[in-house]
Amino acid sequence: MSYTKVESGGMSWNFHTLLKENLDVFKRNIQNDWDVKILVSGDGMTRTSKTTIACQSAQYMDDSFAKNWRDRIVFDGQKLRAAGLKAGKMASMVYDEAARGLSVKDTMAKMSKSLVAFFNECGDLNLTIFIVMQIGRAHV
Repeated sequence: MSYTKVESGGMSWNFHTLLKENLDVFKRNIQNDWDVKILVSGDGMTRTSKTTIACQSAQYMDDSFAKNWRDRIVFDGQKLRAAGLKAGKMASMVYDEAARGLSVKDTMAKMSKSLVAFFNECGDLNLTIFIVMQIGRAHV
């Protein structure tokens, strides 16, 4: 594994080189009217740094993420929608522990419809949304 020092919003940290290179593709293409959804998941275990990776990636993508983290990290689909619209163009968002809203069968259908509607609606905002989800044994 190799790491690269990155800087964003006055902060610097070491970042996995391949992750940075992949995010650079998204950074370039957001300028070409893309919006991005990235799933950060695990195998059913908690406390494996999924949120840390998502937040560092969100900061790398959006210099303003860390100073607005209270508004940009959300825990349910309705708040994601409101926060995304408030954040504006080219912002990064983290929908953390999305499995809470997506793991229960009845909730999943309703939440999925809500999220798909938001994803369709927010396309012109060119957001980067990191969906942090624990999947696997814990949600089978």
